[in-house]
Amino acid sequence: MANGWYGLTLLGVLNRGRVADASAMRPKLRRLDDLCVRSRAVRDERGIALIMTLGVMLVLTVVLTTVIFLTASGARDANHTNAGQKAYAVAEAGLNNALAQLAPHYPILSPAGDSSWVSGPSQAYPGGGACLASAPCVAWTGVFSGTDWTLTGTGTIPNPSGGTSPVVKTVSATLHVSQVPTDIQPFGIFSDDPQAQCTDIGGNVSVNVPIYIRNCMLLHGTFDTGDAKIWEPSPYSPATVTVNVVHALTLNGAAATIGFQAGAVDHRVKSVAYGSCVSCTGAIHALSETSSPDNSISLPALSAAGLYSGTNWAGATCTGTAANPFDISPYTRNNTGGNLFPGSGNYSCTLTDSFGKTHSIAYDAATHALSITNSWYIDGDVAFPNATINYTGKGTIYVNGSVSLTAHAAICASPTCTTWDPTNPANPNLLIVALNASSTPVASPFTLNGQAMMEASAWAVGNGTGDSSPTPPTATCATGAFSSTGSAYIGGSVWTQNGCSIISGGGVLHTAVALPSGSPTSTQFALLSPITGYNGG
Repeated sequence: MANGWYGLTLLGVLNRGRVADASAMRPKLRRLDDLCVRSRAVRDERGIALIMTLGVMLVLTVVLTTVIFLTASGARDANHTNAGQKAYAVAEAGLNNALAQLAPHYPILSPAGDSSWVSGPSQAYPGGGACLASAPCVAWTGVFSGTDWTLTGTGTIPNPSGGTSPVVKTVSATLHVSQVPTDIQPFGIFSDDPQAQCTDIGGNVSVNVPIYIRNCMLLHGTFDTGDAKIWEPSPYSPATVTVNVVHALTLNGAAATIGFQAGAVDHRVKSVAYGSCVSCTGAIHALSETSSPDNSISLPALSAAGLYSGTNWAGATCTGTAANPFDISPYTRNNTGGNLFPGSGNYSCTLTDSFGKTHSIAYDAATHALSITNSWYIDGDVAFPNATINYTGKGTIYVNGSVSLTAHAAICASPTCTTWDPTNPANPNLLIVALNASSTPVASPFTLNGQAMMEASAWAVGNGTGDSSPTPPTATCATGAFSSTGSAYIGGSVWTQNGCSIISGGGVLHTAVALPSGSPTSTQFALLSPITGYNGG
């Protein structure tokens, strides 16, 4: 008993042994305290499930909202992108419409371009009509400046999001205009009106260069030189003269012959083609003869308004006592202001066009000397004075109205006015064009009669008098767009449009290797490809 307690119960535990040290029970008491603390902590965690559930729901809500937002945003972007692509396609269609409007104007002699040629106000797409805010619309424009076209197409699509601002796309392209050679070969006589009365070649005229007649032709009379009415010039081989008559070819009289062949002399022309032929047996001597003529060549359309405004004629630098022969202020094309041959004084004018080409013209009334480089426009009629005018240079004179040479009027490139050879590139070469563009066009805008002489080429635009549309023509030319009668002498080529021609004076019709600079068949304006400066967005 002295060293401990026996038989005593401690906290309901029977201690059968001796307790040596009462402090041994203290850890057990601490463990009991720990159990009580943990029991209280468990009781404090009973709301944790609700908190965790709310947290998870919050996260899921944020994720779902984000997914919905991204999905809607992607749909909106897809719709907007699709609308943009549609607007771009409509804009390209507008650009194509602009090209379709522009292309028929080329090739052209003048002007190089005019912004009024291309216009497409906003309209429904497709099908045209009024442009509605609820449907696709297309528009296009064209602007010409200097030597370039800028074409623009605009496409408009309703806003797919329902907003008031539509989706608009624009595409544009740049096209360059340049002067290019024509593909029309030289001809001695070219009649471009398929319904005109028959081209009449009579008198003492002879021809030794190619002839292209889109109507019919009558050949009669005698000939000035050579051994046929239409003859092959020396050296005879290889043959170069061709005769092409789309409708009827009529040969009337013993001298109405084409080519020549007798014994060892072989002066046959290269070819003769016609739709039909009257009195041709034995009168045609050609290496080739056919009743299937070509009808594929036509002359370029001439625009008096375009030629007048296409070059800054009024801006020329002029010296001398006479005025610029082009026109007088206020520079309105009315066929009254131009004066090629003033009765006194002199002028010398020059200018450089937008393509860098120099044009010049000069005349001295005292010496009757004319010079020309490239081309010049005269807003008026031209009546040659009763004198011999000697010219130098190579070029084309465009006359707004009519041209006449009567009595002893002469325009000469050689001293005698009968020996001009335009095939020699060193010799002068002149083309005079009667545009017949006054307020009242005449039936015969280019006439030679009396003893007039012309060592130059003539181009005449008639008013269609005598045309027999739609039936093929058969009557002989009664009132020619070009007319050379009496003892008049023509030494150059003859070109007619919108009418027939009468060539029954005298002379030898021959043309240069090509008509002079500035002529309708020398160069023309054309669109160059490929398209440059293409922009879209």
